[in-house]
Formats: sequence, C-alpha cells, structure tokens
Amino acid sequence: MIAGRPARPAPSFITQVAIVCTVVLCYVTALAGGWTLDDPYVILGNPLVHTPTVIWAAFTHPYWPAGLGWGQYRPLVILAFALDWAVSSGAPWWFHLVNLAWHAAASILVWRLARALLPSPEALPGAVVAALWFAVQPVHVEAVASIVGRSDIMAATFVLAGLLAHRQGQRRAIMWYALALGSKESGAVLVGLALCYDILCTPDWRATLAARRHLYVGYLLVLAGYGAALAMLFQGKELVQPALLWVGMPAIDRWLTMCAVIPHYVRLMLVPAQLLVDYGPAVVEPQYGLTVPVGLGVAFLAAWIAGVVAARRAAPAVAFGLLWFAVSVAPIANVLFASGVVLAERTLYLPSVGVALVMGWAADRLLTTRPPVARVALAAAALLLVVRTWTRIPLWHDNKSVIVGSLIDEPDSYRMHALAAVALVQGGHWREAGAQYASARHFYTKDPRSYRAGAECALALHEPLTALALLDSAIAIAPTDATPMLRVADVRASLGDWHGALVAARRAYGLAPDSLRAVQLVQIAGGHLGDTAVVDTTFRRALADHPNDPRLRLAYATILHQRGDTAGAFRVGLPGIGTLMRDARQ
Repeated sequence: MIAGRPARPAPSFITQVAIVCTVVLCYVTALAGGWTLDDPYVILGNPLVHTPTVIWAAFTHPYWPAGLGWGQYRPLVILAFALDWAVSSGAPWWFHLVNLAWHAAASILVWRLARALLPSPEALPGAVVAALWFAVQPVHVEAVASIVGRSDIMAATFVLAGLLAHRQGQRRAIMWYALALGSKESGAVLVGLALCYDILCTPDWRATLAARRHLYVGYLLVLAGYGAALAMLFQGKELVQPALLWVGMPAIDRWLTMCAVIPHYVRLMLVPAQLLVDYGPAVVEPQYGLTVPVGLGVAFLAAWIAGVVAARRAAPAVAFGLLWFAVSVAPIANVLFASGVVLAERTLYLPSVGVALVMGWAADRLLTTRPPVARVALAAAALLLVVRTWTRIPLWHDNKSVIVGSLIDEPDSYRMHALAAVALVQGGHWREAGAQYASARHFYTKDPRSYRAGAECALALHEPLTALALLDSAIAIAPTDATPMLRVADVRASLGDWHGALVAARRAYGLAPDSLRAVQLVQIAGGHLGDTAVVDTTFRRALADHPNDPRLRLAYATILHQRGDTAGAFRVGLPGIGTLMRDARQ
C-alpha cells in the first residue's frame, strides 16, 4: 500500500456488496407488499408470534396454529416472526425487509460455494454469475415476496452455511444442520449434499469420509433428536398432510405423475417465463400410463443421469450441481412418500442452488473460450431474468392481487377460485362466494372442502336443501371425514328432521369419537323422538371413551335426573363435579 492512500476494498468484499445491491434493487418493490395467502394464518392469527413472553413455546408447538390443522415443525421460523413482530409491531414492510436480507445472505453463500468449487482465478466470474443467477431467479419470487416463504430461505441459508463448514471439516456444520432442520424439514438434505460433495469433489473420497466421520455422527445425532421431538409432539399424527392429488393414488401412478412434473422443473429452472401460484390438476394432471408428458420426463431423467456420469471426472462441479438438485428436491419429489405438494415454486429455492452452480461453471467456460459472445449472452439473460422478477413481484402485493392475477394467469385453477370464494365470504358476499366454489368444483371434483364451504354459503342464503346436497357430495368423496356428517346433523336438526339428525350424529360420532358435539346432537334428537335407549347407549359409549370428561358426566346426570333416576344421576355426575371443583382450585 502506498503511504497516504487509503487501502482499496478487497475484491471479495466488493463482490458481496454488489450481490446485496442486486438483491435490494431487484426486490425493493416487495417492501410495499402486505400479507398474502398463508401469512395471516401463520403470523397474524398466531399467538406465539404476538406474545414475547411465550416465544419459546414455538419449540413445543407445530408450525400451524391450533384450529388450522396439525402439521410441520418449524420453530426457528416462528421465533424469527416473533422477533420481527416485537421489533415492528406487526408492520409487514419489516417482515419483507428481513426476507430480503435472508435472500441476500443466501445469494452470498451461493457465491462462496461456487468460488470454492471453481477455485482458479479464471473461475471467479463463474462464481459471480452463479450468485447473480440465484439472486435474480424469478422462481424465487414466491419465497422472497411471500413472508411465510422465509422458511425455505432460512433452511437454504443454513444448508449452504453447513456445507461450507463441512468442506472445511468444521464442527460448526453440525450446528448449521440443527438450525436448518429447525427452519424447515427439507433442511434434512444437508447430510446427502455433504456426502455427494465428499465423494465427487475431493481427491480421495474414502479418506475424506473417514476424516469427517465425526461430522456424520453429529448429523445423525441431530437427526435422531429431531425425530424424537417430532414423535413427542405429533404422537402418531401426520407431520405433513399429503396433497389431495395423492389421496387414494397407488405409488406407481404417483411416480408416473411425478415424471410428468420433471419437464416443469426444467422449464422453471431454465426458461421461467410462465410462473404460477397453483400447480394443481389444471397444470399437473394425474398420469396413469406411459403418456407423452411421462415420456418427456423420463427422457429428461435419462439425460440428467448421463450428465452426472459424464461430468463425474471431467467436471465434478457440474456433477455435484446436478446431484444437488436431485437430493434437495427429494423431500417433495413424492417418490418414497406422498408430500404436501405436487409442485410449488417456493420449494425450488434450495434445489435451484445446484442449477446455479452448473450455470456458473458454464459461464466460466464460455467467458474463457468465447468472451465477447459470452458477455452479450450473459447480459441478455440477466436482463430477461430481472425483468421477469420485477413483473412478478406485484402479484404478491396482497391477497387481492394474488387471487385476481392468478385467475387471469390460470383461470382453470380450482384452488384460485376457492381462495376467491374465501375473500368474498370475508366480505359477506355469500352468493358470489357460492358461485366461486361452484367453479372450483367444476374444475376439480375431488376436493371435499369445496363442497363443505359451498354448503356454508347455501346455508347463509337460507338454502338448506342445496346445502344438504353439497354435504352429501362431500361425504361421498371423503366418507371417513366426520365434519360434513356432523354438519348434516346440524342442518337436519334445524329443519326439524330429528330422525335424520339422529342418524347423522351417530355416524359422526362413530367417525370421530372425540366429537362431543355429536353426542349433544344425539341427546337433542333422541329427546325429540323420545328414544331414551339410543341416548343412553350413546352416552355410555361416550363415557367409556372419555371417562374423565366432567361436561359429559354432568350432561348425562342431568338427563337421568330429569327421568327421576336420582341415584343414577348422583353416581354419574359426582365424579364430574369433583373434577370441576379440582380444576377450579388449581
């Protein structure tokens, strides 16, 4: 350094600043956005996010709040949202800003990983291309512009940090793995990615695996602890509810359908011109044989395998990038098990890192062999990606823009019609909401929720017969679901059809023994019909199922007392009174 002159910033520092600036300039308009799709349920309606004194309860509760299902475990994301809420008092712009910061961090880590895989000085432009391609990739708009998409960004960031630490043999990689799992279940793939790296990208993979044995033991211990936490929290309940498309579908047909999804993966990674919120039946149709989409997917799969084999020795970075995509997409590939999505753009956030690595390697080769052509091509590709990202962000401004824009882009999406109906219900527009639910049923006939919700619209419009017909359809689609059956009992009771209410309520209790509302309806209907035997039978069964429920005991004791059976009422009701008094003292 020449005396008297300030030191120039290191090239790596300048590169990282440029990556951050690119992310900010590309996504700055997202700061004006509000809450969309799942944001109100996970953030606005979640007491764990709003109450700092119980913030650590995020580690003892599932991701979805009570009443919205029971699935997934992402305590670090809930913790992050709670911190955002405490800082911003619930201002959505702050949540969006933090999402941008996470995306910038992930983009920098992609650059560091690409630089590590392409270590020669000539490869530096390739690492920059990989990071910038990742930073402006339009497929990432859903993950970045939708606040709850942070789970994908956080998990990817921790996986990248973990892999960078793993390649250095640092024990902190185990910590990053734990953080990735705490952000989203897809973080589990770090172990597979580390194994691929050690085998493909080290001179002596056997010696490398032996030297890093302690890291793999740590990963397995973290994974075991994570599995134990899930077992205690969910206790036999499903961690993830499978997508409706997979319900009742044999594994072979699910695999064929996923083969038809592979061309969508390729298109979204290489030519992301058409982006969709919903990849439902109108986009991804079930496949039951060797169709053209299945054949195209198999061809792409064969080309991928050939690419991995060919690049194994000639270009390990390419082979690793191709395997990265496959390993990280595995949790939602629906091969070993049915996942909760068929295809969702936000879930491609982590898999796209592998494509970024391949893009960086290709850019490095082009810049070395044909610099002028490469610079023009890269500049044109960057411009197209940035423009597509800019034009996609406004769709995620708020729920109205998501719904209206999606109905324009994908008018055959039953899910978008259902979401439009939800918005109309919130505004009290029952008839319009009913029409949207009818459209949803037209485009997809196998979702019982469209029938149940349509029935509620019909009831609000005082059309009980229409509601009963829709509820019967919901029962036909999902005969083991007690919810529509219980609603049928309610509707028939309101019509004075006590026999129909009694039959429906008994069937509902048979399907859901935890439903005390079904017992109450049996009591009401049986009382109107004078059928004391069925009331006694139902209450005795319910008491056998719930012997310590004080409300159940007192309700049955009241019935016995009204019949003049004072001794029976005392015998049944006394334990219930004792339970209530004990609870009151506590």
